[in-house]
Amino acid sequence: MIALGYPTKFDLNTFIKSQVTIAGELTELDPKLKQDDLIQKQVTSMVKKELPKRIPCMIFCRDSRNYTSMLSNRDVSAVQKSMKKKKTEAVPAAQPAPATKVQ
Repeated sequence: MIALGYPTKFDLNTFIKSQVTIAGELTELDPKLKQDDLIQKQVTSMVKKELPKRIPCMIFCRDSRNYTSMLSNRDVSAVQKSMKKKKTEAVPAAQPAPATKVQ
């Protein structure tokens, strides 16, 4: 965003720099660590804890972000749809096994 000329607050710049630094450090500490999977598990557990508060808002306030995770119900459903789409795209079509000669 900064490279494109958008004005940003200093706090945003610091946040971006810190995230890049953390990502690099985590990769150095554990090259096998999948940061996306770790974040997905963390956010999923937060959303599950918020379910009692989210259920009434499914009807009346779908765009409310008044949760610890700061994700609205609409955000959560969009992520679920994209995850389902990724899973269906990632599953390759079944390939027939190559024929082998029996001796």
